[in-house]
Amino acid sequence: MTKNNWKSIWEKRVLDKNNLVNKTKEEIFFELKKTDGFDISNNGLTVEELLQQYKMVTEKYKSFFGNKKIESVFEIGCGCGANLYLFEQDGITTGGIDYSKTLSDIAKIILKSKDITCNEAKEVTTILKYDVLLSNGVFSYFYDLNYSYSVLEKMFYKANNAVFIQEVYNADKEKEFIDYRIQNVEDYENKYKDLPKLFYPKNFFIDFAEQHNMYIEIVNSNMKNYWNYPFIFDCYMYKK
Repeated sequence: MTKNNWKSIWEKRVLDKNNLVNKTKEEIFFELKKTDGFDISNNGLTVEELLQQYKMVTEKYKSFFGNKKIESVFEIGCGCGANLYLFEQDGITTGGIDYSKTLSDIAKIILKSKDITCNEAKEVTTILKYDVLLSNGVFSYFYDLNYSYSVLEKMFYKANNAVFIQEVYNADKEKEFIDYRIQNVEDYENKYKDLPKLFYPKNFFIDFAEQHNMYIEIVNSNMKNYWNYPFIFDCYMYKK
């Protein structure tokens, strides 16, 4: 197994609660995203694009299930609760799991949810069900495809209706991604030593959906101003 030191990065994250005072819903969400470590530097994600990811969840759900509304969302790799915060603002019940104690402790403070746990993604329990199982920008930090498959299995059994995976790194674009990073990040190989990204062939999800009798949509990222845009895709799977 490739050495993976990402967890040590997440444990160092800090949230200045003063930055949440007298702020709009969108501003609080953006601050939480920054705490989670999402790239919002120059040529990074804007708040509008991050909000578009959130809207995609509700729009994709509605496009498949008609007027049926999402009543509950559970997030794998919820971080400090940025995405779940938006769902709660819309009156949706939430839950989540994250392996960073630092981030999950923040989520417990920020969110109304009483179902936030600190543990490995594959250890999530499937007893309590949710309409949507969501993972946003997290699958690329898993150890290998076998681990990812075990997480998908848990998501499938925990979901009432849908499993949504956003920001998946495309295996067909791996070389382009690495070349881009080497060209644009000084001393890239040393800076990202033991901080690997996991890339996925689209068939990984297509085969899973077929094996579990799910309908699947794989779509290119719509965050066209984000430098990562050419290298990632989103995957939306629905129980029939």
